[in-house]
Amino acid sequence: MRVRNEERLQRRADAYAVKYGAWHFDVESEAFQGEGDEAVVFEAEPVKVFSFSKGDTFAQTRYRF
Repeated sequence: MRVRNEERLQRRADAYAVKYGAWHFDVESEAFQGEGDEAVVFEAEPVKVFSFSKGDTFAQTRYRF
């Protein structure tokens, strides 16, 4: 689903800036704006997630939302 709420977009833009440093986006027109281009943002809600552990003992777990 496309994210159009500018407050939610701004939170994501701030998170990108913290994590990647060089990537900075402004939020305008329901999208990220940066370096002359526009990027629309989508989100997906997980239904099921699998996690795996490896090492001496292998394990797996399934999470349902």
